[in-house]
This record gives sequence, structure tokens and C-alpha cells, in this order.
Amino acid sequence: MTRISVIIVNYNTGFLLGTCISSVMKYEDVSDMEFIIVDNASTDNSREIINTLTQKHAGVKTVYLDSNRGFGYANNRGVDIASGGFVLILNS
Repeated sequence: MTRISVIIVNYNTGFLLGTCISSVMKYEDVSDMEFIIVDNASTDNSREIINTLTQKHAGVKTVYLDSNRGFGYANNRGVDIASGGFVLILNS
């Protein structure tokens, strides 16, 4: 079972996501963690960056929203698919 689900909401900050995930991996054993990136209808190149991250890191799940409905809504969509016993809401 996954111990921690890390939810990161993204809106036009794809350039920060790799550093954000790497910083967690640097200081924490991620073998029992999952990362869930919820993209809040970004208009930059975030989708391409997120796709690269999901290929690079096996524990990354993604949710792409059709419109930006806010930070809270996006976090709730991440919680909906989280499998961890604990949830960490992390702002990139």
C-alpha cells in the first residue's frame, strides 16, 4: 500500500515541477509514495513537461482539468485518485 500521496496542483508552473519532485525525492524515501500532478488547464508548455516527468518517474500520476476551477477543486481531484494512507498537499 502507498503510504503517502503527494498532490501537486499546477497552473502554468511546469518549469517548477521537476525541481519540486526532485527535492522531495532527495530528502525522503519515495518507494512507498505516489505523486499526483493535477494540471489546472495550464496555457503554457506544462503538459509536455508533465508528460516527460511521468516517463522519468514511475510513481507520477496526472490529472488534466478542462478548466481552471481553483486550487481547492484541483486538490480534491487529486485526493479522489490518491491511494495513500496520508495525503500531502504540496505547492510547487
